[in-house]
Amino acid sequence: MTSAFEIQRSRLNAFLAECGIHPLVEKPWLEWESVVVYPGNPGCLWSQLQASTAISKMLGDEAVCSPSDRSYLEGLAEAYKNSTAWDTRRQILSVMAGIASYKAISLFIPGITPYRYTMANLHRLQFGRAAPVPKKDAPRLRIDRQQLDHFLTFITSPHLVQDLPFGNKNLKLSNGHSITVPNVIRTLIPQRIVRQYQQYCSDSNFTPFSERTMTRILSECSASVRKSLQGLDYFAAEGARAFDDLSLVLEQAVEIGASKERVQGLQEALKAGKLYLKGDFKAHITDDSPIAEHCSIFSLSDPSDEDLRQSCTHVHDQTCDQCTSLASALSDMEKLLGEIPFCNEDDRDEAFYLYRNAALAIRAWKCHLLRTVRQDQARFDALDLLDERTVLLINDWAMKFIPQKYRESQADWFGKRGISWHISVAYRKVDQQLQSQAFINLIQSCSQGSAAVVVILHHIIQTLKLEHPEIERVFLRQDNAGCYHSASTIVACTRFEASTRVKIEGLDFSDPQGGKGAADRMAAAAKSQIRMFINEGNDVTNAQQMKDALLSHGGTEGVRVAVSDSLEESVTGELPKIVGISKLNNFRFTGGKLTAWRAYAVGRGKLLEFTTTPDRSYKWWVGSFSNGDFKELAKPQSKGKAEERPTEEAMPRGQEGDVFPCPQEGCVRLFQRLSNLERHLSFEKCSKSLERLSLMDLSKTEYASLLYEGAVAMPALLPTSTFTAVTPVPQEGWALKETKKAYRFNEKQKSYLEAKFSIGQATGRKLDAEVVAKEMRHALGSDGRRLFKSSEFLTVQQITSYFSRLSAKVRQQVVTTEEDICAAAEEANFHKAREDILLAMNLEHPIVFDQYHICDLVRDNRLKNLKLGLLQMLCEKFNLQDSVTDRRKKVSYIDALADLVGGCSCSHD
Repeated sequence: MTSAFEIQRSRLNAFLAECGIHPLVEKPWLEWESVVVYPGNPGCLWSQLQASTAISKMLGDEAVCSPSDRSYLEGLAEAYKNSTAWDTRRQILSVMAGIASYKAISLFIPGITPYRYTMANLHRLQFGRAAPVPKKDAPRLRIDRQQLDHFLTFITSPHLVQDLPFGNKNLKLSNGHSITVPNVIRTLIPQRIVRQYQQYCSDSNFTPFSERTMTRILSECSASVRKSLQGLDYFAAEGARAFDDLSLVLEQAVEIGASKERVQGLQEALKAGKLYLKGDFKAHITDDSPIAEHCSIFSLSDPSDEDLRQSCTHVHDQTCDQCTSLASALSDMEKLLGEIPFCNEDDRDEAFYLYRNAALAIRAWKCHLLRTVRQDQARFDALDLLDERTVLLINDWAMKFIPQKYRESQADWFGKRGISWHISVAYRKVDQQLQSQAFINLIQSCSQGSAAVVVILHHIIQTLKLEHPEIERVFLRQDNAGCYHSASTIVACTRFEASTRVKIEGLDFSDPQGGKGAADRMAAAAKSQIRMFINEGNDVTNAQQMKDALLSHGGTEGVRVAVSDSLEESVTGELPKIVGISKLNNFRFTGGKLTAWRAYAVGRGKLLEFTTTPDRSYKWWVGSFSNGDFKELAKPQSKGKAEERPTEEAMPRGQEGDVFPCPQEGCVRLFQRLSNLERHLSFEKCSKSLERLSLMDLSKTEYASLLYEGAVAMPALLPTSTFTAVTPVPQEGWALKETKKAYRFNEKQKSYLEAKFSIGQATGRKLDAEVVAKEMRHALGSDGRRLFKSSEFLTVQQITSYFSRLSAKVRQQVVTTEEDICAAAEEANFHKAREDILLAMNLEHPIVFDQYHICDLVRDNRLKNLKLGLLQMLCEKFNLQDSVTDRRKKVSYIDALADLVGGCSCSHD
């Protein structure tokens, strides 16, 4: 029987024979004991001499050339066998791969596969020898993608987000990268948004994720929560001020005997009504609501014109408890004011005046919200019609840019003239992928009239047609500014087809203060770009430098700029006229005819006739836009799929062990040689892997996508509860915008306002219109009685307009003769000297109280015409009670006031 030793010896001789080494058959036994080991041990070990000879014969002397190299490989092989994890073995094998080839290493590590050797070698090239394996997070998305898309669509809807140029915000991802999004404004706090969304899901039978997850997403996908709305929407500002006025009236009612419990109930009802108008009301508006106040077709049908009226196919037999609660609160408050005992009739008139004005402002706010939702539907319908041949163009004049310098003296800081710039954002779809392109027209000097708008629109449409001949039609959307909403602009658009070969399908106007989100977002991004350019040490003082700033560092993708010194505002031909154009907000051009609607798609439309002459022409824009084209907007991912991205990044060029990554998006292949990469690209056999994004990263990515697309529709939110109508149904067309009648001031109002204005001019401290409106309600005449009735009180807007007209008259005063010039210079010097003296005195001129100029009254001896009660009030105002000798006679008060004016500088003039 053949022994185990003989079997082992025959195997060793066979291997040595393959290596070309003489067999060891004739060696004595003692040498054999040092050469082989019995089969019980793992593997077959040779003596150091025989192994070195075999390896050298098989691989060459360059593979293992010294005993130290062999010892090093044996030590690494032992470490490889002692480790159990593949990550650790790959690190060890990456060290060996840099010393010996695969065949040499297989002698020390029997059973190693070529795949493991290749992966270890790739690890050495990418990360270095024995470098730790980079940790790859594979987060688990524990929520349904459909739930996430549903929530993000809700929080980016127009009833929660107001797009205005308030800068940009950076959303940081977990990998360190940042996504720049517009810093939009949310009208509600996060907790209120969560509660509203939960109600929305309940109404639509949708299962949302947890409230904690909603709060986290709102915190990460943050936006500004603006508490004061005065700068956003004057309807909302007036409505918010109306609720404050009502609250103030109720507080005063408690002081004069009203029930605290009743007033507290009204306060709570008004607070709930304010929150309802800020949030839920816009989401309740639909086209087929059984609630009359929520039905946009019923509310915006014009009963006086059959062309602008549309009958509903449903019955309005329900009412909303939130709308009814607000109306009931206002009605109960009116009853309360009629029951409580006021101190006098003047206080009663003022309280009722505040109540009536507040009720009108709240109603106007509610009508504005309904019109905004209806007009915004035109934008969504236009987006649905977009394709390669159709473009939606959103236009707006940005606020004039004030020139800035990197280092600016105080003298240069005052008296600047702004630079006009017009922003248009074009949208289209290619293969169902939304694309956008922004056009910015910079004009050094421009009046921003209708003619300028026509020239700019013609330039943009002509550029689109030249670069994309497939474009055939354009939808235009803009705000209600007079330069857009005018017969000149609308009629000129009907003639663009002849010169540009592009048809204007229609013009849609948003409700006043309704927003033009795309243009506002672009203005915010452009201002940030200019600000960075200035911070780098540059000046932006004219239109050309402004263009350089917008195009600095490669500019912004998809943004193009054109510059002009001025636009010709003078045009030939008669101005066209359209009857009732201020009430019409949507226009369509079909078959050479112009059809208009008062509210979008309500009624069959009114066919318009306009008069114009055929010789009207414009001086078109000279020059071209900077380079650029449409850019694709990020498309929300389909449900349940992750985004395909490269899992590994290539090493920087120029380092040891450079590799060549595949440039195709999503491919993870890496190559050691350029020839291998070229061969791979020839076959285009890319290997892709899926990278899982965390919930927060996925939320931020899709949140940015939805903001830039701007195509999120208004969610339909049902009322909290409905019941059979028991209150009167509002009249048809109740939400249509009413035409305001001109208000004529009487002589008493004019004299009061002119006196207030003169005091502001004399003191240099112009009076605030809101303060004047409040003082007007308490102003007293010379007889000590209230000067104005409640029907003669003026609003803040009326006072502001009147002051503006007075200021314009002052600015139009022109000095013509040489004597006038000298007199004006002398008066200026005298005025300056008087101001210097007054600064050193405690008493400032003029001495005034309300509309009364005390200095003039003393000088003209007209204090005697005032009643005793008014004189007492004036002395109390100026702390002159101690100077009055006889409190029952007017003479004592007149003498005290005369002594006061005697210390004024005007008595020494």
